Amino acid sequence: HAAASALRSAVTEIDPNQPLVNVRSMDENIATSVAEPRFRAWLIGIFALLALLLAAIGVYGVMSYSVTQRTSEIGIRVTMGAQPNDIFRTVVGEGMRFALIGVGAGLVGALAFSHLLHSFVFGVSTADPTTFLIVADATASELDWGERWDLNPRPSVPQTDALPAELRSPQSVFRRKSVS
Repeated sequence: HAAASALRSAVTEIDPNQPLVNVRSMDENIATSVAEPRFRAWLIGIFALLALLLAAIGVYGVMSYSVTQRTSEIGIRVTMGAQPNDIFRTVVGEGMRFALIGVGAGLVGALAFSHLLHSFVFGVSTADPTTFLIVADATASELDWGERWDLNPRPSVPQTDALPAELRSPQSVFRRKSVS
């Protein structure tokens, strides 16, 4: 801080009673003035990534539960001749329908409460359409990824295990009819 000592001596020559406190460069003043907003933006970004991760885990869990609950239906469809791509399209299509409903509701909510974030954003409107489209696309893509990840090939369930118990073997159906 050679410039600070030169400034002190120049001010002392002009007026020795004039205090000179907290001498900083313009870069230091700018860094200090934006430190808090930068920290808040960084913190919001971290929480947004955490929310996206939790959403991905949640979508995976819900889709996994949904597919598990539909194992019998999927087994019947496969037995009746449905192709794996048809089943994949059906499950992902239904999941994306719910995802798009959720994204739409989220956009409406974000638009309704965006005025509360006015003090956090700089140089961008709180209702910036580009930002809303990017976030909606990222969310829908993340939901689609969660669904597809759940439907990745894994050790398959034998078709007979996927069928309801009463349809697993003709003998069990005939035995039930003869007993009752």
